[in-house]
Amino acid sequence: MAKLDLSLQLSAPDEIYRALIDLIDQVGDDSGPGAMAALSLTLANQLGNDEIVLEAIDFVRTAYASADSSDARPAPITDALTAFFGNEAGNGSAKT
Repeated sequence: MAKLDLSLQLSAPDEIYRALIDLIDQVGDDSGPGAMAALSLTLANQLGNDEIVLEAIDFVRTAYASADSSDARPAPITDALTAFFGNEAGNGSAKT
């Protein structure tokens, strides 16, 4: 059984974070979800492991389902982002 690994694997996480934010800004709020879905499918195909992809989807679904509506991001997502970007991740800004 595969296990979702949330440890830092990226060499330039701040650059990736900024590129994701720029993508949404460039395509606009209405097209942002579609662009994120297309990116997710592209990366899922590159990963090539259905079990890990489905586990990641479940992780995000569970995190958002358990989130308080007043939170900008649910805690598990914030925790995962903090692992990548430091303490500033919880408020949507990358660590510089």
